[in-house]
Amino acid sequence: MRDKVETTRSAKIADAFASGCVSRELFLDLNITQAELDASGHWEKDFLTGAYHKRTPEFIAALASTKEALVQQRKDAEITLAMAVISLEGHLPPQQDGPPGRTAPNGEPYVLVCSWDIEEARRIGNDKFDYAHKTSSEAIAAWKHAAFEHAQTHQGDVLWWRTRPEIRGEIPFGSTEARWYVYSRLMIGTASIDTVSEGEVESAEVPLSIVYADFVMPHS
Repeated sequence: MRDKVETTRSAKIADAFASGCVSRELFLDLNITQAELDASGHWEKDFLTGAYHKRTPEFIAALASTKEALVQQRKDAEITLAMAVISLEGHLPPQQDGPPGRTAPNGEPYVLVCSWDIEEARRIGNDKFDYAHKTSSEAIAAWKHAAFEHAQTHQGDVLWWRTRPEIRGEIPFGSTEARWYVYSRLMIGTASIDTVSEGEVESAEVPLSIVYADFVMPHS
């Protein structure tokens, strides 16, 4: 009886391995070990679903190459983004870092300005990678355009940054190519005497070119 059960288990595992996908439920139900999985080939785990997907040696090699190149690409993209922000200086009011939380000192909520269509993304609810760009240059250009448009349609004498522009280069699950996106949170408004202290007024006059002179973006 035990041999029959083991034979059935082995057959189910063989079928799962042949399909190229082992779900989390099947992995647990059949008590599949990591050693059994590794012995059958190269697998990549989807940490959202817990499923394992079989990958070819070529896929694994391409993924490793992309990850290695991404380290320097992120650094280069951060510098390019910083320069893009500086280039917008003439179109933005004096800026300063705003307090954490949902609202700026003027009581208005911060606005998300990013490299993708926010309203459409909220309406459709797709994954962020559906709106990410194939290159960092495309993502930066899209964010710069969105920031320029926002500045043209929102008046104020100060820009509060909740989150300064950040660029992310990530590899979607199942892909060997990076995707890029830029996001920021800000508020352009009027600074009243009640919301801005003398020290904050002084900081608001610091140009972006100085703020970003030694700017280093954190990685995700």
